[in-house]
Amino acid sequence: MSHKDKKMLFYLWLLLYITAIHFSYTQIIAPKFSYMSYTINPDVSIYQLTIMLIMMALPVFFLRMDGKYISNFVILLLYIIIYIPTQYMATFIDQDLNNIFYLRVYLLVSIFIISLVSKTDKKIKVKTKISQGVFRLMILAMFFILLAIVVSEFGFSLQLISIFDVYDVRSEYKIDAAGAGKLIAYSVPYLGVISSFMLGYGYIYRFTPFIMLGAISLFYIFGFTGQKSTLFSITLVLGIIFIYRKSISSIGIRLINYSAVATILAFAIDSFAQQAVLTSIFTRRVLITPGLLTIYYFDFFSKNDPVLLSHSFLSSLSNYPYDLRPPFLIGRDYFNSSSMSANANFLADGYSNFRYFGMLLFSIVLGFILRFIETYSNISERKVVILCGIALPVFALTNSALFTSILTHGLAFGIIITFIYATSQQKN
Repeated sequence: MSHKDKKMLFYLWLLLYITAIHFSYTQIIAPKFSYMSYTINPDVSIYQLTIMLIMMALPVFFLRMDGKYISNFVILLLYIIIYIPTQYMATFIDQDLNNIFYLRVYLLVSIFIISLVSKTDKKIKVKTKISQGVFRLMILAMFFILLAIVVSEFGFSLQLISIFDVYDVRSEYKIDAAGAGKLIAYSVPYLGVISSFMLGYGYIYRFTPFIMLGAISLFYIFGFTGQKSTLFSITLVLGIIFIYRKSISSIGIRLINYSAVATILAFAIDSFAQQAVLTSIFTRRVLITPGLLTIYYFDFFSKNDPVLLSHSFLSSLSNYPYDLRPPFLIGRDYFNSSSMSANANFLADGYSNFRYFGMLLFSIVLGFILRFIETYSNISERKVVILCGIALPVFALTNSALFTSILTHGLAFGIIITFIYATSQQKN
């Protein structure tokens, strides 16, 4: 299939994906979750629809559809989960938004910057080669240290919880974690990162102990945290392996294909059963909510002062101007709950800190992070394993701040693990 044919096929799947999102939102999400600010604009014009479709289609001109680079998959994932839903919600949410066209343009520029900065064919030079056996022992040592820290605080149980009980479990976990200290706050997500890596590594190399330990650990974490992202990480890792199992030349088509099919299936099953469970868990939470929160962050901080990272590591340079942190500000002003933490993606967080400059700055930072990952992934013959190691914190970028994803959610830790893996793969 030629490059032009691949682009045309991608456009067809993209149109189907947008259509599936639209029916899911207008027929299920907005009617059933309107009390949570999921509203429908009743006066969408042909002009607005045209602008929306053009803005959605433009990134396809520069997005790389193959799996040659780790960053290709990451950027496509951000495009599908952040960019498309935000462009959609900018059109269909029932809000009077000022300067919304600028947000559309800066979203486009941000995706382009990440794509431009991250691409490189350079290979990092590592003098010391680690053997596979030593590498596996190192991973096991880190895994059991993290597991011991977490078990010492929360105990050990593999009792699975109902998907309907996750919010109660999550609330209890947040209270317990808040009083447990920073060591626990970092150990839990780091255990999730290394477990996801072990699951992917074990599957690729047919190393059963890693598969079993990784899967059991992820179910264990989900059981006491109630974090659906941890349970979703199993699907994410296996999905990555499935996408990469064939030719890497059509990664983008398969990713948009599976996203469209999953959205359609969730909508079809819920429509037939007259429920909203699957559409709520997948389409609403994973796709629509990042777009909705991006709009709300833009709306709030376009009218109010940006925070300039004064709630983070630049607190010594300026005073924080609000009584609540950004996620709770949005929760209070748009969801009528000051206890709700409306965490948004890294681009919304960038806008809340430095407005449009923040979106561009955070895109450059992420681009260089991906560029560094490329430099050592280029010495590995199985890049999909590296992708499994950073999958969970990369996915966190869709609903967390950039620096939170780097430190708290374990992107830096994932880079360390996958760097060590790459050194065990380099040729003498």
